[in-house]
Amino acid sequence: MSAPLLAVDDLQKTFPAAGGAMVRAVNGVSFRLDAGETLALVGESGSGKTTIGRCVLGLLPITAGQITFRGHAIRGRASIREAWFRGRLQIVFQEPAEALDPRFTIGASIEEPLRALGLADRASRVEEAARRVGLSAASLDARPGELSAGTLQRAGIARAIASRPEIIVLDEPTSALDPTSRAEVVDLLQRLQAEMGTAYLFISHDLSTVHHLSDRIAVLYLGAIVEQGRGADVFGRSRHPYSLGLLQSVLLPDPGQPRGSALALQGEIPSPIDLPPGCFLASRCPFAEPRCRAERPLPLDLGGGHQVACFRQEHVLRETAVTDRFAAFQRHAERLLGQD
Repeated sequence: MSAPLLAVDDLQKTFPAAGGAMVRAVNGVSFRLDAGETLALVGESGSGKTTIGRCVLGLLPITAGQITFRGHAIRGRASIREAWFRGRLQIVFQEPAEALDPRFTIGASIEEPLRALGLADRASRVEEAARRVGLSAASLDARPGELSAGTLQRAGIARAIASRPEIIVLDEPTSALDPTSRAEVVDLLQRLQAEMGTAYLFISHDLSTVHHLSDRIAVLYLGAIVEQGRGADVFGRSRHPYSLGLLQSVLLPDPGQPRGSALALQGEIPSPIDLPPGCFLASRCPFAEPRCRAERPLPLDLGGGHQVACFRQEHVLRETAVTDRFAAFQRHAERLLGQD
């Protein structure tokens, strides 16, 4: 097998807190990302998605583990300054209005990172990026305050692709958009990936968009991947209670659609400052047994790239029924993104 474009191995990231305590934001995350592939990181707020993305970009130093891009180790901000790294990984932010300098025209904002790279063909690259994302000449001459959120996100995407990166971290790129703009941006991202072969690390809690855009999905809970694989496996044949809980939380616009399993994750989420010794979900999981509270489960390979970190994964599959709900979820995602 060829080496992956990006490899993350046992990534850990902690932050200092008051009184000498440490916030354990990322706890032993491992995944691979190949050229032209989209991997989604999903989970609730505070699950570590954005922290992982910033570590991959070199914006945050890692506490332990390893991140490699084409065999080069990413070690934080020192890596950003190295010639081999610059321009090859980019990011599209959640809030397009906050990601662009209000003093600059859109064209100047797209050109800014190209200046930092010392490129001579900046004008042609700005023109190419604007054409790819559908920005008009008038939009390039405008300032952020004069444009809609959808147009601003197109500008943010143009700024990201101008350096022709190999990986783009998409940090909630559609959450600030209305449904029409969201569908347009998702379609744009898919077209750009087909044209340029760029890999996406897609960070989101919007499961409908995740399912539509992603090749593989990694589900995060308290900074650890609890399940990962193809969408049809992670959502259609969920083996982890938390994955199932996420799917159950999606409200489908069909009052006649049964909710499937009555699974309920009750209780409080443990503090990332004082995580339990065993499975982080054990205190909330209806399938938990004593072993779950004492020992942290390792990822189990179920075949086809489907992995789950759960001692009770067979019981989850046997005692819950998600097939019908997943089919309804797929239909909802297609309608929401204008594919029906």
